[in-house]
Amino acid sequence: MIEGCRGLASGCVLYYVIERMRTDCSQHKWKKFLFPGIFLLIAAVAIFRSTSAGFTSNDGSTVTIKSPSLFESIWDSACSITYKPRNGENTTIRLSRSFFEFPVLLMRSSERSDHFLCLYENDVELRLLDVDPTRKVQAFQPNASLAWIVCSSQCNIEDASVKEWKEAAVLLGKMTTTTFRKQSLLIFFGKENLVKRMNEQIRFRLDPDSYGEPRQL
Repeated sequence: MIEGCRGLASGCVLYYVIERMRTDCSQHKWKKFLFPGIFLLIAAVAIFRSTSAGFTSNDGSTVTIKSPSLFESIWDSACSITYKPRNGENTTIRLSRSFFEFPVLLMRSSERSDHFLCLYENDVELRLLDVDPTRKVQAFQPNASLAWIVCSSQCNIEDASVKEWKEAAVLLGKMTTTTFRKQSLLIFFGKENLVKRMNEQIRFRLDPDSYGEPRQL
């Protein structure tokens, strides 16, 4: 239903733009309406285009994340993560998304092969979520920050450990540009900038004398 409405609306906008440009061109007014027409085409793509990212594990399972388009965000702004094992049922996770909070990157867990990690932009800090598709979801405490980030989940999600943070920062630093683009939703977040911010938060956790009181990352 959602895909049908999005396709219909996108088709109507594109049809209007093409017909308007064709009429104006036939009346020798194409120069006047060329740039507005191009702008409308770009705007239509930006409004109705959703973005996705992900990777395939060595065991054949896939993890994909989808960010809704601006049009879809009218009724559902959450980002959805789908874990598809080689054998078995799919697992779905929905993460909160706003202008200041949103998932950025999916990564393999170097510590546990059956886990995967999600780097999440949480306003002024990054969060690293450790996702275990093999375990059933456990309820968060009412005041836990994860309760605000995770809208719904069919598996267990926890804050990653400091060891996982360090390994993820090293893995991200070695990641090629092509891989980074495939596994990230927002490529204007430079890889080097993300690695720098991750290392700063690691030092903040491991060196409380320099960075204040230690706290959970």
